[in-house]
Amino acid sequence: MGQVRAISISIPDGNRSFDVRIVQSRAHQREVPTPQGMVLFDDIHVRAKLNATETMAQRPLTNREAERYEDVVERYLQANCARVLRAMQSVQADTLGFGYRYLIHHPERIYEIRDHWGEAFGRARIRVTVKCRISREGNLL
Repeated sequence: MGQVRAISISIPDGNRSFDVRIVQSRAHQREVPTPQGMVLFDDIHVRAKLNATETMAQRPLTNREAERYEDVVERYLQANCARVLRAMQSVQADTLGFGYRYLIHHPERIYEIRDHWGEAFGRARIRVTVKCRISREGNLL
């Protein structure tokens, strides 16, 4: 549902950081009722490039390095997206429209959900997954 294009982010990596440019992202949200309550899933797919400056000291990025950067970006985005969702839950603000989508798929539950969605959203468990693919065209500084 949500998309981000052409945004640069500085990603912390231990006591250093690196910059990536998000070329494209796609997010797919879904909500699954369980006997223990609602579970909200947010699956995010990101295509990115490493930001680099043109210098003589650059060398091509290896697959191993790209995979490590992808892991770091995935962990960083997952943690921050989950933190934002928890903050929205604390004020029962479903700005991503989980409840709206749930009612589209389950219109028979409108009377159960309509007046109590804020509470259900606030108590729901969150599952955020991020999959990042960094272009192998970049250079390492």
